[in-house]
Amino acid sequence: MPKIAVTKMEARREAIVAAAEQVFVENGLAQTSIAAIAREAGISDGLLYRYFDGKIDLLTEVLERFYGKMIARTQNLVQAETQLEQQMTALVHSHLLAFCENPGLCLLFIREVRALEAYAGSRIEQFNRQYTAILVRVLQAAAERGEIASDIDARLVRDMVFGGVEHIAWRQIARKGPVDIDGTTNTIVRVLIRGLRGGE
Repeated sequence: MPKIAVTKMEARREAIVAAAEQVFVENGLAQTSIAAIAREAGISDGLLYRYFDGKIDLLTEVLERFYGKMIARTQNLVQAETQLEQQMTALVHSHLLAFCENPGLCLLFIREVRALEAYAGSRIEQFNRQYTAILVRVLQAAAERGEIASDIDARLVRDMVFGGVEHIAWRQIARKGPVDIDGTTNTIVRVLIRGLRGGE
């Protein structure tokens, strides 16, 4: 296939994914149609189907890119630190920032995607697991270094951190007020570190 044709196909695919994200965020998953995405991308429904199998395939592509960026950013920030408190700070800050940068996509995931019957075992769930596993590894490494007790349930802490950050961030975003990312991060991490270290 000529290089120019490949380049054109890649550009069109990118345009379709960008259009899909915009329509998903504006209309929600249930109210989004392939026809609406095709219109936004400036192509026909039939042409769109040459690139993607349907709405869920497109949603998966949108979220794979979203998670890919979050995973790369968070891993890099965490790996740049060597102590638990700094690693936790980097992770919580990055997660709060993701909510502030992408509120529509985060809301879509919380309200609709996780509620899908097909979510369990899907590629989308695997992206989420890969992302939250960063914290599990941080806690396991801290336990090996003796920074926290070896019997700490890393998965329980993971659920508390991501669930808590999600609740705090969304409450502030829903009120359309500014999110104090630094202050909120410091408060969350201070509470968590005290608990993980036995209430120092």
